[in-house]
Amino acid sequence: PTGAKRACTTSAPGRSRGQVRFRRRPMRSFGFGGCRVGGAARVHLPGGGFPMTIERKLAEWRAAGLIDAATARRIADHESSHARPVALYAVGGVGAVAIVLGLVAIIASNWNEIPDALKLGVDLLVAVALAIALLRTSPGWLREILVIVDYGFVLASMSLVGQIYHLEPAPWRALLSWSIVTAPLMLLARGRFAAVVWAAGLVATHVFVELHGLEWLDDETRIGRRVLLNVALVSAGIAPAAYLLVARVAWLRRARPATSNVFRAVGWGGVALLVGVFATFFYAPLEAKETVAPGALLLLLAYAGMAAMLPRIEDVRAPRAILGMRALLVAGPILALVSAGFERGEAPVVAALLQLAVLAGIAWTALQAGHEGIFRLGVATVCLRLLGIYIEVFGSMLQTGLGLVIGGVLTIALAWFWVRKSRGLATALTDPHGAPAGDRGDLP
Repeated sequence: PTGAKRACTTSAPGRSRGQVRFRRRPMRSFGFGGCRVGGAARVHLPGGGFPMTIERKLAEWRAAGLIDAATARRIADHESSHARPVALYAVGGVGAVAIVLGLVAIIASNWNEIPDALKLGVDLLVAVALAIALLRTSPGWLREILVIVDYGFVLASMSLVGQIYHLEPAPWRALLSWSIVTAPLMLLARGRFAAVVWAAGLVATHVFVELHGLEWLDDETRIGRRVLLNVALVSAGIAPAAYLLVARVAWLRRARPATSNVFRAVGWGGVALLVGVFATFFYAPLEAKETVAPGALLLLLAYAGMAAMLPRIEDVRAPRAILGMRALLVAGPILALVSAGFERGEAPVVAALLQLAVLAGIAWTALQAGHEGIFRLGVATVCLRLLGIYIEVFGSMLQTGLGLVIGGVLTIALAWFWVRKSRGLATALTDPHGAPAGDRGDLP
C-alpha cells in the first residue's frame, strides 16, 4: 500500500526524507506495505494483532532516532489491520487433520459391520453438510479448514464408492479425477496452509500419472529404454516450469496470492531438485542405451526461453538475483546433457564437486533474492555435504580413534561456521550499500 510505503520512508526529525535505511544487514525479512525491514521471522499473536518483532523493532528505531512516534504509530496500525491469526490457522489445520484421521480410524475399526447403504448414506449426508457449511461461511480461518476437510473427504468418498462397487480404479486415475474435481474447491481457499495441501496433492498426482504414462509407453509401444528415458526427462523437467507459469496467472496473483506464492515455491523447488539430481549422475557409469542427449537439448531450449523472459515471469528485479535464477534454470539441462548425454564411466569426485557448486549457487541466488533463511539453510546443507564427503573419502578411518576425532572436530567446526559465520557471509555477499539484493528495483 502506498500509505505504508510512505510511512517506511519517513525520516526522523533532523533527517531529510528518504535518507533513512532501516535495513543495515540482510536478515530474514518481513514486508509491510512496500518496504522490507530486517528482523526475525514473523511471530503472530494467536488472537490477531501484529508480529511481536515489529513492536520490538519499532521501539529500537524510535530509541535510535530513526522514526518518530507518529510514524511508529502508523506502521503499527497498518500491521495490526493486515495481520492474520497464523496460530489460529495452524491450530485449526491440526484439528482438521485430527478429525479426518479420527473418523478414518473409527470407520476402519467397524468397517465390516456397517451396511453398504448406510456407508453411502452417511457419505452423502456429510457431503451435503460440508457443501452447506462452505456456502454459509465467509472467507476466514473456518472456511479454510472446511476446504481442507472437504478436499480430503472427496478422495475418501471416491475410495468408498470404488470399494463398494468393486471398481478398483488405478491410483493414477483416481488421483487425476480427484485433482480435477477439487480444483474449483481449492480455489476457494486463500490461506497458505490450504495452498500447501493442494500443491502436495497435485505433485502426488503428477508423479503417479507420469509413472503410469511411462509404464504404458513401455508396454504398448516398445519404444526402447533410451527413448523412454528421454521422455521421462522432458516430462519431469516440464512440471516445475508449469508451476512457475501458473503462479503468474493474473487472477491467481490478485485474488489468491498465497496460492500463487506456494506454486512459485514448488516450481523453483522443482528446478533446484532437478539440478541437484543431475549433479549426482556422475556417481554411476552410463551406457549408450541410457543417454538422454535429445531430451536434455529440448529441456535446455525450453528453460533458456524461460530464462530470457525471467524479468516478466518474476517480480525480482535485482540484477544478481536474476542472474542466479537464469543460471539455475539452464544449469539443470546442461548438467543433464554433460552427465547423461553420452556414454562414460563413473566420476565420483566430479559428482561431489558439482553437488557443492550447485548447493552454493542455490544459496547465493536465494540470498540475492532477499531470502536469507534459505541462504542459511543452503550453507548448512553445504556443511553437511562436506561432512558426507569426508565420510565417503575417509570412511575406513572412522573405525579408528584418530578418524573419529578428526570427524568430530570437522563436525564441530562446520556447526560453528554455520552458527557464527553464515550471517556475516550473507552480509559480505550482498551489495556494498547494505540493502538486500532482492529489494531493489534496478534491473536495466
